[in-house]
Amino acid sequence: TQDGEFIRSLSAQDNPQQGQITFSAQPLGHIEQQPLSQALSLLHEVSLSEANDAASQPAMMAMAFLMQDEAPKITHALDQVGARQGSVKSGNVTEDQWAVLEGSGKPGATLEIIEGTQVIGEVLVGANGLWSFTPEEKYSESGHVLVARDKASGQSSDGFTLIVDSVAPSRAVIDSISSDNNGTTLIEKNGYTNDNTPLIKGHAEALSVVGIYNGKTMIGTALADATGAWEFSSAFTFPDGAYTITAKAVDFAGNTGLGSLPYTMTIDTLPPAVPAILQ
Repeated sequence: TQDGEFIRSLSAQDNPQQGQITFSAQPLGHIEQQPLSQALSLLHEVSLSEANDAASQPAMMAMAFLMQDEAPKITHALDQVGARQGSVKSGNVTEDQWAVLEGSGKPGATLEIIEGTQVIGEVLVGANGLWSFTPEEKYSESGHVLVARDKASGQSSDGFTLIVDSVAPSRAVIDSISSDNNGTTLIEKNGYTNDNTPLIKGHAEALSVVGIYNGKTMIGTALADATGAWEFSSAFTFPDGAYTITAKAVDFAGNTGLGSLPYTMTIDTLPPAVPAILQ
């Protein structure tokens, strides 16, 4: 009954050969109601409404979400080394060979961190559903596909791809600096030009970003192509004067290579003074 009382009743089919049919009810007392867990409550709701498919849909969707939400997840890695620190998404590059994995899971669950078929460590999910894993051995210079698996339920996360590159790119090289204001003329080292937007060419690690410097001041950047070739022509004009040009490559992980050997030149766009006859 609605007030918690249980009734035991007897019934029989109507059969004239059995004689008169009687029914009786006997109270069995009350039982204290126990709170249902969220999962059991949703299952109960589904069973009550399974006669009506439309009515059962919200409960079934909620149950599926609850079960899915308990599956472990690797949300990101944490880079704590070098110039580019912070959160690293799956598929991105890091120079941190000790990158920390962070994610979520069922509170209190023990997760195995797996690469390929090898378990590389375990981590306990906190009461807030979050976890953080520091590898016992540093990651090698390569790509790694990592999975978090619940040790009790066997549920696994999606694969998380971490690409480790802690090796600095090779030294960038300036191949030439040319004057291109009137055709293309090579400017020799320690040479002179009247072009205040010279064309600088060189090579570096493929797909790296090359910083162009005058002394210690960056004057621009260029992107090396798949073969490592790059070129730079300034969007602004260089004032007249002496220049010491160097280049330095930075790879996708943020590793910086050595600066190139200097290429010195002098820009002089002013014509000489008109000669005067003094006597």
